[in-house]
Amino acid sequence: MRNSLCLELLVSAAVLLLSGCEVGPRSRRTYFFEKEKRAIIIPVAFNDTITGRFLFDTGATNGYLILDSSFCATHPLPAWSDKPDHVYFSPHTGWATSESPSFRQAIHKKPTRAAISNVDLVYNYLHIRNQKYGSTEDLQGTVGFPDNDSTHVWELNFEHNYLEIHEAEKFRRPADCYWLPFVNERGSMNTVHIQFPLTVKSATGDTVTIDYPYLIDTGMAQDFVLLPSAKEIEFFRKREDAVLINRGHGGGYRSRYDVNAIAFDGFKIDSMRIYTDEFATQLSAYARGIIGLNFLKRFNVFFDFDSRQVGLQPIRNFSRIFNNFSGRFYFSVDTTLDGRRIVTMMPDYVKNNHYKEAGLQKGDEIVAINGFTLKDLSFDNAVKIKESLTRKLDIVRDGKPMKITVRLDEDDLKGE
Repeated sequence: MRNSLCLELLVSAAVLLLSGCEVGPRSRRTYFFEKEKRAIIIPVAFNDTITGRFLFDTGATNGYLILDSSFCATHPLPAWSDKPDHVYFSPHTGWATSESPSFRQAIHKKPTRAAISNVDLVYNYLHIRNQKYGSTEDLQGTVGFPDNDSTHVWELNFEHNYLEIHEAEKFRRPADCYWLPFVNERGSMNTVHIQFPLTVKSATGDTVTIDYPYLIDTGMAQDFVLLPSAKEIEFFRKREDAVLINRGHGGGYRSRYDVNAIAFDGFKIDSMRIYTDEFATQLSAYARGIIGLNFLKRFNVFFDFDSRQVGLQPIRNFSRIFNNFSGRFYFSVDTTLDGRRIVTMMPDYVKNNHYKEAGLQKGDEIVAINGFTLKDLSFDNAVKIKESLTRKLDIVRDGKPMKITVRLDEDDLKGE
């Protein structure tokens, strides 16, 4: 889901096999890869022989099965080798060939089978693109709920870090669980919204209650994001304790506020982080907020597609996700159709903006940082840049090459 200057290290085949091991014969339980990462990564199998690392994202797949183009080329199965039903071009998350030099994405409108936790599932749409473009993970695709599921209960167990798919008719609801109905628009089955009042208390003691349908998005690491259409965003605009965080793909920033909160029947959530995102696109006609992993990880989560309810079972071993590549916001960079990285935003009100103080301006093209070109930036080189307190930028301004040196503080290197 996210644009970044970094590409993750390739994970060995041995890790793939060990991390996705089964529990018992034909177990429906599969463990997450690298549980401390900022996302849920699971093994997904095709034809009983081919397995890939997939992002489990409940918020952005729209019922599609998304595959990486290089994964499809390496494993040319009939499911995706036929001519696609639709091809479109995009400056982001696409791939290029000699026949089609521009970035492109392909859609196949036919059922495709995939196995998750040893359960055979059918996805009616297949979307092929360059999954690795702008990603900090080595992924072969993205998967969410299929749009035709009405017989399973999907369990995300954050107490022991596994996904399990239950048969709804055999499932027994656990104790100490809050159950909330789906509130999906037009009865959509592939994304899930729930609604409950969330009472937020700021550091100064002021409170506000947010009560809308919220999208559950496991592809987002943050606790809770409030969208521009929510009137309560004015409550946070008046505060002076915001920390600006780079929102990644799409540019812009999110303002972060540390709060305490109460949800459901008096359930207390300490040290919660509310983000306001005034650059977000509208998710639907009624959604006002997004629930991410750092909220969900306080519970074992059950998606019951038979009764169309979500269960939230509180757990004790909450551990906040730390994303080292989501840092403080100082400027936005967008990629043009010809691959150039252009500075598109640099707010004046960001405190201690060392990039602005060093002379970087809106409209500058960033060609390289510390000698590493952005077009061919490897993960190892991105780590070297990330760890350096000195950033030497090669830029182009008004057609003329220039060099800018930025001196950072250690606080600038803190992630999210």
